[in-house]
Amino acid sequence: MSEVLLSIRNLKTHFYTEEGIVEALDGVNLDIMRGETLGLVGETGCGKSVTALSIMRLIPSPPGKIVDGEILFEGENLLEKSPEEMRRIRGSKISMIFQDPTTSLNPVYTIGDQVGEAIRLHHHTNKTLTWKRVVEALRMVRIADAEERATNYPHQFSGGMRQRAMIAMMLSCHPALLIADEPTTSLDVTIQAQVLMLMQELQRELGMSILLITHNLGVVAETCDRVGVMYSGNVIELADVETLFEAPLHPYTQGLLGSVPRPDRDLDSLTIIPGSVPSLINPPPGCRFHPRCSHAMEICHREKPRELMVDEGHMVACHLFGSN
Repeated sequence: MSEVLLSIRNLKTHFYTEEGIVEALDGVNLDIMRGETLGLVGETGCGKSVTALSIMRLIPSPPGKIVDGEILFEGENLLEKSPEEMRRIRGSKISMIFQDPTTSLNPVYTIGDQVGEAIRLHHHTNKTLTWKRVVEALRMVRIADAEERATNYPHQFSGGMRQRAMIAMMLSCHPALLIADEPTTSLDVTIQAQVLMLMQELQRELGMSILLITHNLGVVAETCDRVGVMYSGNVIELADVETLFEAPLHPYTQGLLGSVPRPDRDLDSLTIIPGSVPSLINPPPGCRFHPRCSHAMEICHREKPRELMVDEGHMVACHLFGSN
């Protein structure tokens, strides 16, 4: 996993609203290696999904716009690609699974038609070969009686089966990178586990990378190789999963992990991060976490902390570990 597949550098995405400019991403830096699963965690509204949509060049415009940065995929900047070039990349090289398959599947077309559309779009196959690949894709995601189920409509599938169908559609062209945005949120716990295990199995079979966006730290601990922690439009800590869970450095990461109930922890010992997520229309100067941080220093109020590698593979952006 030493080769970088996708590299995000100083990515800034803004939304222009009547209330003001929403600085959704404020200089995100992130690398995804070939073959790895990278988790991206943080509170609602921290920028996880905006990061994914920026990679896919699916930011709605207006009101959104990528105003700065680079997104290098296999060495080429996606922000310099034409709309037509991006349409060819989406699905064939980078695919994305959303959290609610019911909003992504068209109720008036069969599952086979919808999986087949992705195959025809990128491979220009004839009807016979397309159908063969549809059945293969459904079998790949462990859907029994794939040939018959391909003729079913989305309402004839359970929630877990619809999510499997979505995974089949996204992986039918064997992408190098799969972005999974809260892929199990709408499913019950047992189905969640099945879908996550399936994604791990398919990753090993296909050799793809996965960017897993979630708020569930338990899912991250079980499925990811590395994890990035986002806060208010910034990646503020990044490390391998074991290091991050055992030795978190950023005060926000410590608070995030300390607020998760565990069987070996008394409820009274749970920590609470004071305050609330700041407005992205008028974010606080300096470190955006400083209004909620018990370790805040004077410099935190005026200067944004730089990203510092404190150990091999462990990055933190905090003035406690160095200053500009």
